[in-house]
Amino acid sequence: MAAGRVKVNIDAGLLGEIGIGIGVVARDSEGRILWCASIKRGEKLEPRLAEARAILVGMKLAAARGHDLVEFENDSECVVNAINKKVPGVSSFHLILDDIMEAAQLFSFCSWSWVQREGNKVAHELAHAPPFALGCKLWSDNFPDFLCNLLDSDCAA
Repeated sequence: MAAGRVKVNIDAGLLGEIGIGIGVVARDSEGRILWCASIKRGEKLEPRLAEARAILVGMKLAAARGHDLVEFENDSECVVNAINKKVPGVSSFHLILDDIMEAAQLFSFCSWSWVQREGNKVAHELAHAPPFALGCKLWSDNFPDFLCNLLDSDCAA
């Protein structure tokens, strides 16, 4: 990753009757953790829509945190391919893709890459982490124990 860029890993998880969970982890160009988020939303979406919604939420968080040069990673290959190909359409999925393209204007540079689940494990765990109450938990330091263990194992890998 180029110096000055931020890498943001994003994942969605289906949480049954609760809705969806979204995990986001941001790292600087040297791999240091800048911040993490675990978001629970009351939307009940099929997996492809949940992943697209998660990417949009992650982009908005990155912009709100002042990042301007961002590489987004997600483990849903079909969603990342659809974003990169700017696939047209009028379905709910395509409406979220349109919102993603609009959110891209918040950055001087942004890209989307597919990463295997193993490369997205911290975001995956954050998407599925308790508590299962609607809202957003954001950490930029004083990470909870479960997150420190994940981050330590992720950095070691």
